Amino acid sequence: MRPSRRTGDGHASRLLSALALGAAGAWLLDPVQGQRRRMMLRDWATSRGRALARFAGKGGRDLRNRAIGTIAETRGRLAEGEVPDETLAQRVRSAIGHACSHPSAIEVEVQDGCVALRGPVLASEHRRLLRAASGVRGVRGIEDQLRIHESPGSEPALQGGAYRPARAHLQPRPGTALLGAAIALGAGVVGARRARSRLAFASHGGLASERSRRGGAWEREPARSSAGEHHTVREVMTTDVVACPPDASAASAARLMKERAIGDVLVCEGDHLEGIVTDRDLAVRVLADDQPRSDRPLREICSPAVATVRPDDAIERAVELMKERAVRRLPVCEADGRLVGVVSIGDLAIERDRRSALGQISAAPPSA
Repeated sequence: MRPSRRTGDGHASRLLSALALGAAGAWLLDPVQGQRRRMMLRDWATSRGRALARFAGKGGRDLRNRAIGTIAETRGRLAEGEVPDETLAQRVRSAIGHACSHPSAIEVEVQDGCVALRGPVLASEHRRLLRAASGVRGVRGIEDQLRIHESPGSEPALQGGAYRPARAHLQPRPGTALLGAAIALGAGVVGARRARSRLAFASHGGLASERSRRGGAWEREPARSSAGEHHTVREVMTTDVVACPPDASAASAARLMKERAIGDVLVCEGDHLEGIVTDRDLAVRVLADDQPRSDRPLREICSPAVATVRPDDAIERAVELMKERAVRRLPVCEADGRLVGVVSIGDLAIERDRRSALGQISAAPPSA
């Protein structure tokens, strides 16, 4: 049986981890340079820790100030009534100072909340300037009386100067960076947990498929999601049961076992279980007899006291019963004794751990 690729990858990753740890230990514990390297590593870790603490402090203060500013802005918008024209004019001048390269060339006049803008402005800055002015709290309307120029040309007011964007456009704020780092860390933790859950699910039955035999062909069901994980015997049992009446001969049971590639035949009277005949029963009770008779009826060689489970019993119940009775298969019967299926140790091995040796052997198709 070839090991699965997943198992090989796991061994390779553990080997690489062990090699990396060994190399790191040799580098740090070198008798000549080890002490100096450890000191360098300690200093580097101390420096990084202090830098991280400063970054966290700046980010926390920035977030706190942003929150205070947002609250104050919201209160101002909700509670503020009429804004004096002079105050509104100062607000507009402050806003357009970051929207154009020559704010001193713009004349601002305010009357009853309506702002009139006059003066020369470059065409590339015209829309940005109007957006900045209209976004000021308290502005009711904008009267555009600006003279638009494609280039500074000979206009004295447009000579020199430089566009001065707001500080937020120049560099990321510490609070934003801290929030982004926290989100990235949280996403990494969630991703690691999901990957671990998927690996554990794949290792303990997520890829296991129920073994069934219909029409002589072995079929494998697709892998189930964690939402469809098996919990009861009904979900893992084989319903295609091979049964014989009590008066059938041992030879007919042996032929059935050969044709169907199975190791046992249930003995049933109608739908009710009477016993079970295994390949071992045929070998010990028929072939090992002094005068072997292949025509002996199954009622004489079957095991009548058969341990059974019900379809709604937990898988753990079937496992414990197999351990207690030292058997490899259990018939599944309803409360009225009606036979509905059979569950084998191979079915449980596939369900519990497909990567185990027994699970891999049981999941493989029968040999000819």
